[in-house]
Amino acid sequence: MEQESTDDITAAVFTAISYAPNAFLYWREMAQDLDFDTQELAKQIEREIKRDTPEVQSVYGDLLAEALGRVNWYEVADKFIRKLRRPRATDNVLDSETIQ
Repeated sequence: MEQESTDDITAAVFTAISYAPNAFLYWREMAQDLDFDTQELAKQIEREIKRDTPEVQSVYGDLLAEALGRVNWYEVADKFIRKLRRPRATDNVLDSETIQ
């Protein structure tokens, strides 16, 4: 059985905050409130995800705690901010008045 890498765990957290509509909107606002400071956003994401993780007194809780301990929170925040700054396809659409 192949062991899940830290990159896979980090990618899973990034996916969770980036593609769930409510989560994306929440973290986008948080990034704006923190002036897109990657380090501060990383701390906030880690703090809130760990705070909202249920306490489970079993092997499952140990596995979850171990997985969250392997997340590269800075990478999650950095990728999220880069995603926000990436131009969307609609940003490059020219309207008929700009075409001469």
